[in-house]
Amino acid sequence: MWQETLAKLYRMLLVKPDSTILDIGTGFTTNVQLLLENTPSNARIWSVDPEQQPIDSATSRFREQIISGRLSLKRARAEELPFKDGFFDYVTTAITFHHVLDKRQALGEVGRVMKREGLGILLDWDAGGAEYSPHPPQHLEKSMNETLALLREMFKIRIEKQYSKIFYYVVFEKKG
Repeated sequence: MWQETLAKLYRMLLVKPDSTILDIGTGFTTNVQLLLENTPSNARIWSVDPEQQPIDSATSRFREQIISGRLSLKRARAEELPFKDGFFDYVTTAITFHHVLDKRQALGEVGRVMKREGLGILLDWDAGGAEYSPHPPQHLEKSMNETLALLREMFKIRIEKQYSKIFYYVVFEKKG
């Protein structure tokens, strides 16, 4: 469902050769797999997660891509990204932002590590996503409303879509 939407977005938008891509929320590695399959083969991908277990799972699953230098994994919180200012061409996060406690700080970090001409893609559950996740609908709805308000305030929105009250996504760039 949401995976197909992201795969299409990645094939359309994440096309710059030799690009640098950040995935926030390694989690079950679904987004890492989508990025590896749907971006240029010479793109470098970094994925961060605050927990060690997803990093360990991704290390086992993507050993070849790590050895080749295509993929790097790092334990880090969205609110404290361990990268230089303006390092990434693209920043993505999928089915993660409802877990982020300080959304303003995290989006500030996204803006800091994204290049001036960079592009961000955020996809997460709407209230209807509670059918597919262990989170109550009111938590997901509150998270979505807060995230959308902050994105509109802090970034220039290129695309904003909602699908069947299950998930939403936003494509955004820096203002000015």
